Amino acid sequence: MALVWGYYTHNYKAVFPISIGALFAYFPNIEGSQRHRVIGIILGFAWSFLVLAIHLGLFYTPDWLHFTVMMIFVFITSMLAVYGLRGGNISFGGLFAIVSSYGIHAFGFSNIESLLYVLVGGIIYIILSGISQFFYQSHHIQSMLADCVELTADYFRKLEQQVWDSEDLEADILQIESKLNTFHEVLRSVLLIKDGRLLTSNKIRRQYLIFKEVIDLFETTLAASHDLELAREHFDGTEPLVKPYREFTLLMAAELERLSELLRLNRKFTLNPELQEKLLQAEENLKPLLRSRSKEAHDRLLILRTLIDLKNRQLNRLSVISKHYENLIFTDKMGAQGEAKFITTQDYSYKILLTNLNFDSAIFKHSIRLCVAIGICFLLQNVISDDHASWIIATCIVVLRPNYGLTRSRAFDRIGGTLLGGVITLLIVYITDYRPALLGLAGISMTLGFSYVASRYFLASTYITLAIILLYVAFTGRSFDLILDRVFFTFIGSLIALFVIYFIFPVWEKENIFTAIRKSINANRRYLTAVNRIYETKEAVDTEFKLLRKDAFVKNGNLYEAFQRMKDDPKSKRSLLSNTYALVLLCHSMLKGIAAYSTYIQNHQTTQMSEEFKSVMRYIMDQLRMAANVMEGIGNNVPAEKDPLQALEQLDKYYYNLAKLHESELEDQIHDTDTSAKLQEGRMILDQVKALKSLAENTYQMSQLVKQLPA
Repeated sequence: MALVWGYYTHNYKAVFPISIGALFAYFPNIEGSQRHRVIGIILGFAWSFLVLAIHLGLFYTPDWLHFTVMMIFVFITSMLAVYGLRGGNISFGGLFAIVSSYGIHAFGFSNIESLLYVLVGGIIYIILSGISQFFYQSHHIQSMLADCVELTADYFRKLEQQVWDSEDLEADILQIESKLNTFHEVLRSVLLIKDGRLLTSNKIRRQYLIFKEVIDLFETTLAASHDLELAREHFDGTEPLVKPYREFTLLMAAELERLSELLRLNRKFTLNPELQEKLLQAEENLKPLLRSRSKEAHDRLLILRTLIDLKNRQLNRLSVISKHYENLIFTDKMGAQGEAKFITTQDYSYKILLTNLNFDSAIFKHSIRLCVAIGICFLLQNVISDDHASWIIATCIVVLRPNYGLTRSRAFDRIGGTLLGGVITLLIVYITDYRPALLGLAGISMTLGFSYVASRYFLASTYITLAIILLYVAFTGRSFDLILDRVFFTFIGSLIALFVIYFIFPVWEKENIFTAIRKSINANRRYLTAVNRIYETKEAVDTEFKLLRKDAFVKNGNLYEAFQRMKDDPKSKRSLLSNTYALVLLCHSMLKGIAAYSTYIQNHQTTQMSEEFKSVMRYIMDQLRMAANVMEGIGNNVPAEKDPLQALEQLDKYYYNLAKLHESELEDQIHDTDTSAKLQEGRMILDQVKALKSLAENTYQMSQLVKQLPA
């Protein structure tokens, strides 16, 4: 729009500050509740506008005053990142205002003119954003829901490949789980109002129902890992008995991918009948095992019966999703009681800012580093005395991140993107120097560049470099020397950012990883306590249980993200990497084991919890307690529970007696479904509790080992 206006008025230079104003409002426009989004856009634009206005005025003051005021605003703006993702984007907008002030000043407008153009750009964006949100909010939510469904399909496929094809995909699976946790959090915030009420749109209500079923489908699949691994021990992935299960999983993944595509296109979805056929085929394959009297056949029968139950639950979830998607009936009574507790709210109190004004805060350290880096850039800019030396500051602000790994990757992406953008610019200028064409390409490139900033920074750097150089070429006619300046100053800014992140209050992830491990262990422990309560009392799953389950998923996702950051640290700063990864996998396996145990007791009639079972569970909880204490640095860990060997022997004996009774009934041609159900429960629960015991013991032992090793 700004480009069209500039073309018809021949006021091309005004396009730049108008675009800057739109970007000030664009940065804080991220996913979340409508109220937070609107307030965030307005406050973000207002803060960036204020920083820009002050910094434009500083160009006419002595250097010492310019430097001092700029450092104060850099620090304050950086500290806004303590308010979460939205605060971080507002912070980036304020820093971007400092950078853009150099470009706006270079165009020769008066400060009043510049600010008016920026104000116009911001207001236009806010109005267009409001209109777009009003008409396309539901479509945007459906698009995010489609991405979530597609990622769930990928999770299905990866899990299948890992179990049956023996591929080591644990890192990929952990990464998908982490992404899904993020999607779930964002979708909750946009589908629900803060008090837990649903938004009033009928379509959004249906989207909410689909979203709930997708979460349940994901958690059912994660819980199936234990059953699938048990099946892999007894069956080869290619034998006919397991063929229907494998084909069913691949069909489910394909159906979910098809559903995600149809969600984006808003087209009708009909469930593939082949899914039900595969389950009928699996049931048919059980008949020879039912007729057999051997113990091995009955063991295999129990495992396959458990897999059929699992696949039936997955198919039921998908069927419900299909019905919700096609059902257009408005339901007045539909509510989301208790769901407000699932929304992670950000506290915007000034006290959050005050409590972070110390060296224990990573954001405070980052703010100090950023001030040092920009101070160096500012002094170097005065020494070089080049019109475009401000690109050093721009590079430093964009590249310097709170951790080393992200800073390093951004530095390389920035340099590579700048080189590629420069080469493309030369090709374009060689073809044409027509100003409207250059400005049009600059506008398109700028839009593409900022759309890739969060996801693919190399492309973002390429497009933004292309846009900026094309703008300068359009107004100055220079190209080759401009590209050389851009590359040189980008390289200098990246070096300064890397120097500062390494030497000025460095934060290495190995210093924080133990805290993430402890939180993950404690979350798993609380989740296991909740599952035991459900098993013992036979009560229905309540909101408190779901919150503890969600917390366990989130804490394990946070642990994986912390480990990924640790992997990106310099080699000398990640000496415990392999042992830490072992702990990450143990925590994740514990979560999967608890989820499998939880899923089974929720979907089957179960007997009363025996004293022997309680004894084993108390031991598991104690092992997890000691592991968490080790991670926290609490010494003198004394076990509160002895190894429950006798209790396990009693459970084994109980299962053995049930198996003998079942064999006897089969010989006498007695088909007692009660005995069969107890046998299946005994087998599944015993296997799961043994696995959980082993995982808890290994977690405690590995925690001790990691804490004893030199960092």
